[in-house]
Amino acid sequence: MSRRRKGVSKRVLSAVLSAAMVATTIPAMSITASAESAEGNIELSRQVAADGMVLLENRDEALPVQQGTTVAMFGRAMIDYTRGGGGSGATNVDYTRNILQGMQIKEEEGKISLYQPLVDFYTEQVTTNGITNDAQINVTDEMMDAAAAAADTAVVTIGRYSSEGSDRSEADYYLTDAEEKLITRVAEKFDKVVVVLNVGAVMDTSWINDIPGVDAVLVGWQAGMEGGLATADILVGDVNPSGKLVDTWAKSYEDYPSSKTFNESTSYVNYTEDIYVGYRYFETFDPDYEKVNYPFGYGLSYTDFKISEVTVDFDGDALTGTANVSATVTNTGDMAGKEVVQVYFSAPQAGEGEAKMSKPAKELAAFDKTDLLEPGESETLNMSFAISDMSSYDDIGETGHKSAYVMEAGDYDIYVGDSIKNAGEQGVRGTYNVAETTVTEQLTEKLAPTQLPERLMADGKYHEIEVAPGFDPHHTIAAEGQTVVQSEAMIGGDVTVEGFYDDNFERLSCIAMMNAVGKYAEYEITVEEAGYYSVMMRYANGNADLSNCFTVLVDDEAQPGIHFNAPQTGDGSGAGEWYNFADAEPFYVYLPAGTHTLRLVANGNNPNYDYMVFEKSDVEISAHQPVSATEPTKIEAEDFEFSGGTNSNYVRTESFTVGDYNGVCLAYMNYAGNWVSYYLDAEEAGEYDLYFNVANGRARFDWDVGVDVDGTGTENDTICVPQTGDGSGASEWYNFEDIGPVTVTLPEGECILTLTCPESSAYPNIDYITVEKHEAVEIPDEPFETVISATESTRIEAENYSNTGTASGNPVRTEDFTVDETDSTCLAFMNYAGNWVSYNVYAEEAGDYDVLFNVANGYDPFDWDLGIDVNGVAVENDIVSLEQTGDGSGEGEWYNFVDVGPVTIPLEQGNNIVTFRCSATNAYPNIDYITFTKADAAAAPAAMRARAFSAKAVAEDPEEDSKIMLLDVYEARQEGVDLMDEFLDQISDDQLIDMMGGQPNTGVANTGGMGNLMEYGIPNIMTADGPQGIRIGVNCTAWPIGTLQACTWDVELVEKVGKAAAVEARTNGIDIWLAPGMNIHRDPLCGRNFEYYSEDPLVAGKMAAALTKGCQSEDVAISLKHFAANNKETNRSSSDSRASERALREIYLKGFEIAVKEADPWTIMSSYNLINGTETSENAELLTDILRGEWGFNGLVETDWGNNSNHAFELKAGNDVKMSSGSPSTLQNALDRGFITRDDLERSAERLMNLIMKVNTFQNKIVNPITVDIGDNTTFKAAENILWSETVRAEATKDDGGGNNLGYCDAGAWAEYHINVLTSGSYNLSARTASSAGSGAFNVLVDGETVASFDVPNTGAYQNWVTQGPQQINLEAGEHTMRIEWTESGSNLNWLLFERTGELATEHALTVTFPATVELSVGGESQTIANLLGKYTANVMGGDALDLAFAPRVEGREIAGVTVNSEAIAEDSFDAAEYVYSAAMPNADTTIELGFTVVDKQNLRAAIEIAEGRANEAAEAVESVQEKYEAALQAAKDVEAKKTATQNEINTAWSDLIDALHYLSFVAGDKSQLDIPMEIADSINRDLFTPDSLKALDEAYAAAEDLLDDEEVLEADITAAVDALYDAIYGLVYRADVTELEALVNKGDGIVENADQYIQNDAWTSFETSLEEAKTVLANENATQDAVDTAAEDLAAAISALRMIPDKDALEALIGEAEAINTSKYTAKSVATMKAALSTAKAVLNDAEATEEEVADAVEALENSIDGLVEKSTSTSSKGSTSANVGNAYGAAGVVSASQSVAANAYVVSDTTVNFTLKRGSAYCFKMTVVNGNAMTPGFTVGNGDVLKTQFVAKVGNDYYYRVYATGTPGQSTGVYTTLPGQNATKHCTVTIG
Repeated sequence: MSRRRKGVSKRVLSAVLSAAMVATTIPAMSITASAESAEGNIELSRQVAADGMVLLENRDEALPVQQGTTVAMFGRAMIDYTRGGGGSGATNVDYTRNILQGMQIKEEEGKISLYQPLVDFYTEQVTTNGITNDAQINVTDEMMDAAAAAADTAVVTIGRYSSEGSDRSEADYYLTDAEEKLITRVAEKFDKVVVVLNVGAVMDTSWINDIPGVDAVLVGWQAGMEGGLATADILVGDVNPSGKLVDTWAKSYEDYPSSKTFNESTSYVNYTEDIYVGYRYFETFDPDYEKVNYPFGYGLSYTDFKISEVTVDFDGDALTGTANVSATVTNTGDMAGKEVVQVYFSAPQAGEGEAKMSKPAKELAAFDKTDLLEPGESETLNMSFAISDMSSYDDIGETGHKSAYVMEAGDYDIYVGDSIKNAGEQGVRGTYNVAETTVTEQLTEKLAPTQLPERLMADGKYHEIEVAPGFDPHHTIAAEGQTVVQSEAMIGGDVTVEGFYDDNFERLSCIAMMNAVGKYAEYEITVEEAGYYSVMMRYANGNADLSNCFTVLVDDEAQPGIHFNAPQTGDGSGAGEWYNFADAEPFYVYLPAGTHTLRLVANGNNPNYDYMVFEKSDVEISAHQPVSATEPTKIEAEDFEFSGGTNSNYVRTESFTVGDYNGVCLAYMNYAGNWVSYYLDAEEAGEYDLYFNVANGRARFDWDVGVDVDGTGTENDTICVPQTGDGSGASEWYNFEDIGPVTVTLPEGECILTLTCPESSAYPNIDYITVEKHEAVEIPDEPFETVISATESTRIEAENYSNTGTASGNPVRTEDFTVDETDSTCLAFMNYAGNWVSYNVYAEEAGDYDVLFNVANGYDPFDWDLGIDVNGVAVENDIVSLEQTGDGSGEGEWYNFVDVGPVTIPLEQGNNIVTFRCSATNAYPNIDYITFTKADAAAAPAAMRARAFSAKAVAEDPEEDSKIMLLDVYEARQEGVDLMDEFLDQISDDQLIDMMGGQPNTGVANTGGMGNLMEYGIPNIMTADGPQGIRIGVNCTAWPIGTLQACTWDVELVEKVGKAAAVEARTNGIDIWLAPGMNIHRDPLCGRNFEYYSEDPLVAGKMAAALTKGCQSEDVAISLKHFAANNKETNRSSSDSRASERALREIYLKGFEIAVKEADPWTIMSSYNLINGTETSENAELLTDILRGEWGFNGLVETDWGNNSNHAFELKAGNDVKMSSGSPSTLQNALDRGFITRDDLERSAERLMNLIMKVNTFQNKIVNPITVDIGDNTTFKAAENILWSETVRAEATKDDGGGNNLGYCDAGAWAEYHINVLTSGSYNLSARTASSAGSGAFNVLVDGETVASFDVPNTGAYQNWVTQGPQQINLEAGEHTMRIEWTESGSNLNWLLFERTGELATEHALTVTFPATVELSVGGESQTIANLLGKYTANVMGGDALDLAFAPRVEGREIAGVTVNSEAIAEDSFDAAEYVYSAAMPNADTTIELGFTVVDKQNLRAAIEIAEGRANEAAEAVESVQEKYEAALQAAKDVEAKKTATQNEINTAWSDLIDALHYLSFVAGDKSQLDIPMEIADSINRDLFTPDSLKALDEAYAAAEDLLDDEEVLEADITAAVDALYDAIYGLVYRADVTELEALVNKGDGIVENADQYIQNDAWTSFETSLEEAKTVLANENATQDAVDTAAEDLAAAISALRMIPDKDALEALIGEAEAINTSKYTAKSVATMKAALSTAKAVLNDAEATEEEVADAVEALENSIDGLVEKSTSTSSKGSTSANVGNAYGAAGVVSASQSVAANAYVVSDTTVNFTLKRGSAYCFKMTVVNGNAMTPGFTVGNGDVLKTQFVAKVGNDYYYRVYATGTPGQSTGVYTTLPGQNATKHCTVTIG
């Protein structure tokens, strides 16, 4: 029996994996080859096929074919059926059911008859003769006539086939002459003619109307292995067609806008139609469907449906809201069927209202499909989509919001129907209005076009696009300096452009194939100054030396004297000669001034050319500034060489004067993306410090300088920039201060230093930059005082640093603190970027040291970058996750110290300087002390380190034990610990590099694997191609093509396909299915359209998400492909998809985005092609910025198989694995040169590890491996339950018992298993073998040790079986790794037989757990480690005696009870001082749980001794005391004598005895002490206090009265009674003052009486609740003042939130006044303003839910617009404004004055002091509390009355409530102020309109 076994220990795993570590072997999957649930998959495939077929025409109800009809079948494709396209989709299958076979099954079922002569004829022609062209099949007239006479209906099948790697021809789009002729002839002869299209993509359908007599057309697609039967299901009516088109079927190929560019070039495709793809184009430019045969979403049924009760509503706003559409579908026909409901929207078109962006006329928003509806049955479908889904992406800033998704102001109409055309015909179902243009998502520019010449706009015109810099083919040849002309930047030519990489890993391009006479490359040049120019050609030549390669023509005139020669570059080996570029000797050419053409014409063979360098021959310029290595070099910041960034806010220089100093500075760097570069010439290579002289008019900020040198970024380039000046705005931008440094590495000689403003848009002005050679840390010879021990921990107080520094203006400090009455000092104020401290330490020994930090953190949790360097060298992996210390209340978090770490640092023997540096403000804790411990020292602290988790497993091999396996990482994560960094640290660079490429196939896979580093428990997980099935070496289900699946419009059905396919994958050892294909159907001729879903990204995205969810639910990873814009197959590896950013985001990326966000695919495949000049697999903007940064994808990206991209560029861009194999040498070279880092490798490796830990192979073979139980008599089938294998395969056996045996058992092959021996003992091992030639041998190993060897005899054949053996072996009970290794080829193996023959005593694991109250000794030796852990472990032979002695850990304590495995043992079985557990060790792993009750009687015994010494004193006490003493003493003695007394019993006896001794000192009480408090109690006015507090007084008074009657009352009793009386008197609680609450309740009752005057909304409901709660408090006599005040505050706030139904009379009158104005007298602009206000006023007037504030705003706006009317004769002037930096201020609306004097120390406290955003139209209530000013009323104002309107609400005590209404425009902000009489205004916060 086999089962899943959890909890494989690390030790067992290590043994398993170490056995697999053979240098030349490849771990393999299980090789089981049967497909699970294949029958169910076949039925599902058939269902999907039928549901996705689309009925285009059905005239005169030609379909379904009626019962008993004779059908004549025509067309070779009915037999030569295409189930799916070629390439990745070509799944291996058991069979494919063609259409003829499907119809024959229907004939067998008695539903139809087939005209047999035609069946026989086509069978002979196609099947027998192999003819697959209808033109070669001659159906004679006689045959046609005979068929027509015998049959009522003819079915003609037309077929198409396409494959990946090439595109369809235009001829393939149309019918061939033979097909058209066949259909025409059939249509002339038969009453009913049905045409079935067995196609994979859109084709011409105009013939349907052109050929008379065609009655029905069914798009049967390429429908998988059951496609023929599914087609027959539709034709005979067993299934009602319900498919809908997912593409537009136009009347002609030329009608598709893409047809103009699809075949324009083999090297690029211009997506000039932009967003107008498919129906988006036709709906916009062909609204009358003059060019469309069948619109998007169209499809007929055999029944009729009615879509009714359509409702559309919108929930929320444009940013977060949802559009909800409901529709009821009723089957009004007479046949059961399914219907699809489609929802579309139209957005405001450019030119409509304020809209500026071109948009499609309609776009799909949502869809759903009904269940099977019987006639008369109805179903309501509810669909929804985000309102923001109607946004458009503004890639060029037409709306003023560049690189953002925008909803422009206007109406967004919703359409609902069963196709796009039908939806439009049904009219608008609902409208969403956007009042003002709204940004729904702000992004940044990515994938911008570089060479796209134009794009289609809604006006029907193609608008020209500016060519990106670097791609402009127009070149200006400078009169001075060099001019580089890239050779590929041509205006014409017939050469090829090829990509390559230089030694610095820059991707470049060159021209190639100028290899024949007359081939040419032509350039346009504008020469600034006439003269002779030298032209240096950068070339690479893989041929032999070439001479006189080309002729140079200027304006078509050949230039004399030019003889260009090209020696061979390289060594002739062929290794890169064609890209091993060299500078050629220059040639000279005379160039006239002006614009000319320059043409290079080949004289014969030519090399590749990278670029040309033009230079006027007598000029030499160097632009590089020398940088000294010995003294500072000052660079004026304004003297940059180049700059760039934003067009509107470009980098500038500014002149300034400060005092007597006049200067020029660099300014306007504070816009994201702006940059400047400086050309430097360093005297020496090395590190240099950059100091910046800066000025900053903003608040202090952390400045990301954005430094790079020659394109390589600099780490740690963040500096804190203070505000320069006093904040008054007076010249802060020119008050320059020195800050820094930033350290950079400069090469010797020339380099480029670039400064770039990052996304944060925070940059100061810069006057100059000082460059100084960086001085290395100098360490003195004299030993430092602080010694770091090599044998024990060394603690350093953090405040005792040796040196410190700051770049922030906020230096490091120390702070005193007190915790638990202990005073101490800590290091503080490290939380400013640039602050640092260093410690001078002397290490006794060199090595790694673990450093622990005792820290306190008042911030929210963050990842703490310690910024450690040792002796000037940065320490890696110095980031620690830091929690907030404390409860978040603010009480002492900064002094609640905890240990964190450790971080491991290297120290040299002797002096070291250890520095800690803050890199980001507010990301550093306080530090109390730091502890150093040598990493290998025995005294290593028990730290909070993730690595410690892996120490839980104990192994005999220390080196093996220290290794972290991937399983450790997985298990640690289950417990909330992440070991990934430590795990990856172990793996070498070579191993990481190897895993970045695909791995060899194992099992039945044929597309390779990933991972494959079993040394660390990383399996080789296999991929399988798709998407039409699992394409592997065995047969699986062939599903219908992706387009058909999309035509089902049924996401639940597609999800089932994903799940079913995953089951097949899992069964066959496949972990990654390379599916779905989801590129857009841009053009009908794309050869791979059959794999893809649709022309619409929503359909593609939803279908892909469904398939992903289904597949990954079975732990098989999906790989979305091909990412992205892979819409053409011809030359796909070098074709550049040139598209606008908008088209990419809205069309070609959108489907991927939907799938990523909705289904979380585990992998994505990058495509072969380029996008706008960059290969997708090398495109960081695509793979990192968009995919991961914007969409949140956290999975793995792999390349498409065998692409021609550079592996290093791919890795750096975010492409993790290169398939099907990587380029280790490329990665190693890139790593050596610093182009990639180890961090890059580990980043991708981590993604790969995360993927592996999710899939079945890891779960089933590492985490929870299949385990086979070995019992007393077990037959073990060798072909089953294999964990890993090499070479061997399963094959069907002819031996008894059936099943499979292992074949291909060649020398070196092996198979590995996990077994569980149920009983230890001796076993006979036999083997069932076969051999055809008497050869073959194998060994059987258990846990790496050979236990048996078999030489296979000659059995005569590979299926003639004999039983060999038995051989005697010993097996210990438990789990083991069993491995069969073949040492000689030539045999098969069926099974092994295990027969137990006897016992075997073995060693077993003993685990004993016990509490910390006792300690264990074994053999007289204390078990120190066990006592620390509370657990003792040992390996003990079965039957050995166990003697475990336990004694109380604390001296003087006693054992009072013992349990063994939760069962108590007898009292006489243990002594109070010791318990010895004695037993024989079972012959099995054993766990013993011991429990102990340990007590301490020492205090009790001491009390007894004292009590016995006070016997005489007790005899003289009062009787009651004497009795208490005697009873307590006896009870204590009884407990002391009780062996099993509990600690509670002991403590109680001791306490009682102490009490009795205390009473010995008591004397008779003086009752007169009660007189005063009782008299006070009698005098109290009880009406002033609460009943509850009076009750306590009454109880104390009654107790006192009882004591007055007690003759033996003690003094203590009297004292207690007096205290109780006074406590009760002091505890009296005054009744609350409810005056204000009563007033508010009365006010609330009055509001309720006038409820009809208020808007009944949530605020009203809240008010009613608050009113009821207030009344409850009012009725409570015991209510506290706090409760009363709270109820009053809540009720006041609720009243303030109420809104009255507004009076609109004034508004209505004002509207009338405005409409009566003669607008012709006024300027157009002022009239437009008035009309806009009038329109708004009318809308408010007609809005039944308009609030009082909205009415008031409308009145005010309309009044202002009327007042603002300007007569046409009036002139206005405008004044310019400066860009001076002005501080926060508030205008007239915010000025408050008062003449009343101010009370001393009076001030206002606001309940809101944090700046916040208030949505426009919303309200917010402030509570302002006057402190120390009871008689004072605060004035409440805002800085800008246009932003917020204010209203007084209520006064409760000293609390004043004010409400503000957000009336400004989004982005505006204003301050909120209060003013007390005689005081200045106080600002409380800033409110921004959202």
